[in-house]
Amino acid sequence: MRGRYCLRRSVLFVTTIFTLFGDANPAVGIPGASDDGQKCYRATHPEAVIRHCSQTISSAKLPPKAMAMAFYRRANAYNQKSESDRAIQDYNEAIRLNPGYADAFANRGAAYARKRDYERAIQDYDEAIRLNPGHADAFSNRGVVYARKKDYERAIHDYDEAIRLNPDHIGALYARGNAYRRRGDYDQAVRNYDQVVRLNPRHAQAYSNRGLTYAAQGHDNLAIQDYDEAIRINPEHVNAYYNRGNAYRRTGAYGKAVENYSQVIRLNPKHGNGYSSRGMVRFYQGEFASAAADFSEARRFAPDNLYLALLLHVAEARAGIQAQGAQTEMARRGDLESWPGPILAMLIGKLPEHVILDAGTSSDQPEKRCQAYFYLGQKRLMQQKKSEAAEMFRQAVASQASTLFEFEAAGAELSRLRD
Repeated sequence: MRGRYCLRRSVLFVTTIFTLFGDANPAVGIPGASDDGQKCYRATHPEAVIRHCSQTISSAKLPPKAMAMAFYRRANAYNQKSESDRAIQDYNEAIRLNPGYADAFANRGAAYARKRDYERAIQDYDEAIRLNPGHADAFSNRGVVYARKKDYERAIHDYDEAIRLNPDHIGALYARGNAYRRRGDYDQAVRNYDQVVRLNPRHAQAYSNRGLTYAAQGHDNLAIQDYDEAIRINPEHVNAYYNRGNAYRRTGAYGKAVENYSQVIRLNPKHGNGYSSRGMVRFYQGEFASAAADFSEARRFAPDNLYLALLLHVAEARAGIQAQGAQTEMARRGDLESWPGPILAMLIGKLPEHVILDAGTSSDQPEKRCQAYFYLGQKRLMQQKKSEAAEMFRQAVASQASTLFEFEAAGAELSRLRD
């Protein structure tokens, strides 16, 4: 949420999950296995798989490859339960019993990836691909790991190979769209999401992420249509509500923005960005007491975010509430020399205003200039110096730091001052 010098307005992005590989033909069962062995193979619920496969493994009556299959099935169940360490132990046994078990290497790679042990994950995917060069899912999952390492070129190369092997590989198409979006190649991202929703018209995440891509291109109306569809498919899609709120905010539909952020908070009461974003819009609307309540709640989830402390102080002051946010922050942190700490000090009279003005005018960073002028403008409003405040807000807008809350809020303040 906080950049180097700024409180940036956040987006929420749905990333790619890892595919777990099952077995080729469940109807076959485990050759020579007992009834538990057959249930180990055919069960679908993780707890049932673990129970039956554990009994099969305890019997120790199967040949090595069949026993490897039992360990593999139990490992998959542990993976589904996000018990990565136990899953890895069982994949180790499956591989020891059957060193050519490509799917075991691939799924162990997924378990390592969940633990953020990306180098081991890549090693396992490499081995799975060596054993089975046609393993499209292994290419796709290795691409996900490269994407998490922000190596988008390698990620896209792996997704390309997965799609060459399986042109309808929805996971690889979706992940390739994500990689292109992260790389800033928005047209390619849209084309990939288009293919995903063509293959699966109920892929809510693809609609949501295509909406983000349209938004990045400045097409908020198209973005809103995609968020609408994502929410129609999944009425509890938190990210789609949040990003639709952002799109409505950018188009000036503040009431709808607040409605969407409120839905985010209803679905996830611990969503700090939901509170801070709703607080920002309420600030734009001049609803300063409500904004202060939202900023206060947001700070519970990000207590070290000085920008939220700034916003809380200003909103309280504008609402006529005794502003305690900045004073409390000063007492807790003590040293506020790093930006935006000096702004807090200026607002409560511990630092001369000219220090902030000098920092803004001398900076070659638009974000810092925008913030310096915006908060000086707030100080002028608190002093009832409206004409001077308006000039400060004009300078904040002139910075063109359009990704910042302070830039948009300065425009809202100018509109109020003109009314």
